[in-house]
Amino acid sequence: MSYLINKLKQSSFAENAIRPFYRAAVYSRRRKQALELLEGVNAQTEKTLWYCGDPRHANLGDIAQKLCILDWAKTFFPSHEIVRIPGICFEYAGKEAISYIESRLSESDLFVFQSGYTMSDKHGDESFHRLIPQTFPEHSVLVMPQTIRYKTDVNLQKTADAFASSDKLVLLARDSVSYRTACEHLPDTFSALYPDIVTTLIGSRNYGDCDSREGVLFCLRNDSEKLYSPSELSRLIKNYEGRIPVSVTDTTKANLNPEASDEDLMKVVIDQIDEFAKYKVTVTDRFHGMIFSLIARTPVVVLATNDHKVTTGADWFIGDPSFEIARADSPETAEALIAKYLSGIRSDHPTDKFRQRFYSELPALLEKRGFPISVPKSYC
Repeated sequence: MSYLINKLKQSSFAENAIRPFYRAAVYSRRRKQALELLEGVNAQTEKTLWYCGDPRHANLGDIAQKLCILDWAKTFFPSHEIVRIPGICFEYAGKEAISYIESRLSESDLFVFQSGYTMSDKHGDESFHRLIPQTFPEHSVLVMPQTIRYKTDVNLQKTADAFASSDKLVLLARDSVSYRTACEHLPDTFSALYPDIVTTLIGSRNYGDCDSREGVLFCLRNDSEKLYSPSELSRLIKNYEGRIPVSVTDTTKANLNPEASDEDLMKVVIDQIDEFAKYKVTVTDRFHGMIFSLIARTPVVVLATNDHKVTTGADWFIGDPSFEIARADSPETAEALIAKYLSGIRSDHPTDKFRQRFYSELPALLEKRGFPISVPKSYC
């Protein structure tokens, strides 16, 4: 049933027909929640980094992005207080959220937007993507690495126009297709190609040779981005059950408490990566399933979704001797790749080159774009 619902969500006609009714049904409850969350926001200092889009859901990939963004922001903006505002506050209480920021805004404040697959037609974060640069065009805005994909030119143009309101907005695209979209359709916005910030965890821990690893971990999504049917994936999984250890997981965790402390959430992220490190190979259609595997030094077979997000995201790693990663054209063709990695191939020990090459250099780029940044000598 969930597969059919996800397929229905992929239909533009069904989405446009159903969404207004769904939004009306949940509006009152969501607005109440947004106002309660906004009441909990407490900006107290004269220099504020407004972190917009603080994820309050159970997607561990988004949580990992958040934790890495906060780590980076604390390193390079040490004199700024980081104030977190969930995206729902802008989506359902935009007027109040903007008024709150206006009442406390100082000249040295800046905005940082949550990364991910949020630049798309119906994503709630599009509310602040448009509100912030249009309302505060004199302030610096950093849009952390995005997958960019719009179904309609109208929605793309609305965001392009909003971004163009500010000449201090920097947009980071996390794959080549998204970067091309940004260059072609947001020509008045400064854009750069950057890997997902969770790649800064690569090389942060030594997972050794892991000769005791066994079996296959399938990290598979169950949402509207899913391309292959449950029956297709089930046939693939059954090929290994009973012969070697097999486990099926997802990076969306029903029991995850997104309100937990950063320390507790990071422990959940590390525990998940440690779980990936128990297997000889991962098969995934999750963007951060791929990255978690590479952090754990686990070979990974990448399955496509119904968009370019995961397959083009793999371009950062394919061909690099530090990683064992391959794209599969289908669940059937994944089998030969799984067999290859089960044979015991091991990649080089990865370094923290994504942190050093990109995120330690990002402040220098931002400083040139007028950001109020204090750049330490090293990012460690």
